[in-house]
Amino acid sequence: MARNPIIYGLAAEIYVAESSDKGGTWSGVIDGLRKNRKIFVRKPEDYEKNANHLLIRKGAIPIDFNGKTIEGYVPVENKDLFSDVNEPMADYEKKNIDFLKNGEYAVKDIIKKFSLNISEKKLRDFLNSHKEVETLKKKPLRFTLKSNIQQQKKLFD
Repeated sequence: MARNPIIYGLAAEIYVAESSDKGGTWSGVIDGLRKNRKIFVRKPEDYEKNANHLLIRKGAIPIDFNGKTIEGYVPVENKDLFSDVNEPMADYEKKNIDFLKNGEYAVKDIIKKFSLNISEKKLRDFLNSHKEVETLKKKPLRFTLKSNIQQQKKLFD
C-alpha cells in the first residue's frame, strides 16, 4: 500500500471500478479527494455490496460502466442506518453535523450525546461516508467538519 500514493499521485485522473471501505483503493481515493483530484467511480448496481456509493457521497464523480459521467446522480442514503433512532434521518444528520461544528469527537462521544441505540460501526460508517466530515487518524478515531480543519489551517498560515 505504500506505493499507492505515488501511483495515484502520477495519474491525471483516477478511475475506480470497485472499492471496499478499506484497503489500497479506498486509501488512494480518499487521499485524492483530499487533494482535490478528479476521481471517477463507477455507479454500483443496487445489488452490489461495495463502497462505491460512499466514495461518490464523499465527492467522487459517478460514471457508468462505459466511463461516461452520470449527471445529477445522487447516491441513495442507507435509510435503515438509524432505524433505531426515533427521528427522521435528515433531522439526525443535521444535529450530528451541528454537533461536529464544535470540535472533534469520537463515535462514543456522539452516541452518548444523542443517546443513540446503534452500533459504533454503523455510526462510524455513516460519518466516513459524509462529504462534510473529516476523519482524524487519532486513537480512537475522531470526526470533525472539514470546514473546521480549513479554519485551523488558515490560523497557522
